[in-house]
Amino acid sequence: MTNLDEQTMKTTGPRFLLEQSLDQPMPPGTVGIVASWPGVGKSALLVQLAIDDLVNGRQVLHVSLDRPVDHVRIRYDEFLEEMCRVGMYEPEQRRHVAIERRRHIHSYLNGSFSTEKLASALDFLEKHMDFVPSMAIVDGFAQPEPTADQIRALSTVAKDRDMNVWLSVAATRPTHPTAGHELPSVADHVADQADALALLSPCTDHICIELRTKKGTMSEALMMDPSSLLLKTLTKQA
Repeated sequence: MTNLDEQTMKTTGPRFLLEQSLDQPMPPGTVGIVASWPGVGKSALLVQLAIDDLVNGRQVLHVSLDRPVDHVRIRYDEFLEEMCRVGMYEPEQRRHVAIERRRHIHSYLNGSFSTEKLASALDFLEKHMDFVPSMAIVDGFAQPEPTADQIRALSTVAKDRDMNVWLSVAATRPTHPTAGHELPSVADHVADQADALALLSPCTDHICIELRTKKGTMSEALMMDPSSLLLKTLTKQA
């Protein structure tokens, strides 16, 4: 495994980094899934993708299945400050009020979430608040993983609403790892239905990310800094 001091790390907008690594865009109507075991960085990655859309003038609905609204809002504020501090965005883009207006956070705790409730919330936001998100995040699926029917329903919502849907899945450690670090294990129906699948796992001195797509693309060009949890490219020095 290559150490970070032997590599050059570059930072730019998280969505650009992701799509560049996949060598393809994530067009509206697609579903992305982030999987890892608890505490590795699923929510951090999703919040950064959402902030990128918000900073660039798009609207985002964040649905949390395991955290109250205030907790999620604080995470956004912390990541936006850090992303501006490291130069990912210009300081004038640190406009919390403007970003608040482009983002809604809903919390469905204790198993109260359903795709029907999500569709109803989107209908209400569009009709009464002129809020049509480019991205919906559903964060906090714990084990057992979302069912195939749930993921298909979320895919339908993405297509019907012409938006991206990203969700996080709590995965299990493989019983017999075959790589230098353990990759999370997800059910076949989770992997098969994701237009993009990001598998997060702790490495020696950073968080590894393996990206996969339905087209068979695989990439390990991204990582997350273990202290800031910021998404970065990882380029070996010549």
